[in-house]
Amino acid sequence: MRAWISAFFVVVFVSHAAAQQPDIARATELYNAAQKALDEGRGEDAARDFLAAYEITKDPVVFFKIGSAYEKAGKCDEATSYYKRYLEEAKPEPKFVDMTTERISACATKPAAPAAEPAQPPAASTTPAAPAELPPEKPSKTKDAAWLLVGGGLAFITAGAVLAYSAKSSEQDIRDLYVSSGGEPPVFDAQTQERYDELVAEGKRYQYLSWTAFGIATGCAIASAILFWRDARDDDARVSITPVIAPNRGGIAATLRF
Repeated sequence: MRAWISAFFVVVFVSHAAAQQPDIARATELYNAAQKALDEGRGEDAARDFLAAYEITKDPVVFFKIGSAYEKAGKCDEATSYYKRYLEEAKPEPKFVDMTTERISACATKPAAPAAEPAQPPAASTTPAAPAELPPEKPSKTKDAAWLLVGGGLAFITAGAVLAYSAKSSEQDIRDLYVSSGGEPPVFDAQTQERYDELVAEGKRYQYLSWTAFGIATGCAIASAILFWRDARDDDARVSITPVIAPNRGGIAATLRF
């Protein structure tokens, strides 16, 4: 019973996380519009749409694109601010750290542009554009291990249910042992005694194995819950937007992180 309860909370946890998924379609729409504006040299429009996409996804990787948009618009103070936030919050790989540091140094030598009003969320845009490459996110080994434990727990729950059913079948076989084909009790001889002992041992074996399977499933559920908690403690839930560029098409891939 405890194994089934633990599995139930794991399923509820995953369903709750899926229900909290942001508006991926809207974020994709904003990201495409921002990239198109950046390609056309409209830095302020690009910054506005990238900011709106970040408000949906809360992914710090987008700070790099926001900094690029402000740099294109000639607003080095804003660009430097978002480049620094990208380095602090996204924690990119060393090669992207070096690239971002060069951007900051280059921007510092440019004249500052006049201050403007804060960017507002844009209207919906339906024009797609191929996004530029973004630094990849570092995978979470803790979360991968947690999902493996979830899968293992479900497998042991299934095995435990099958074994419990087999134990119950052995009990029924013992009852059938005392009913002959004519409906009269059979003669309890040595052969009947041997068959009875075999069925009792078989039923106990299936019962012990089912208890073991349910116990392992409970351990997997507890361990996966702990790993999910540790991963969430280090990194808040969010959706990552990653560009995908192929020879004949382009787009972005969105990944829910929780």
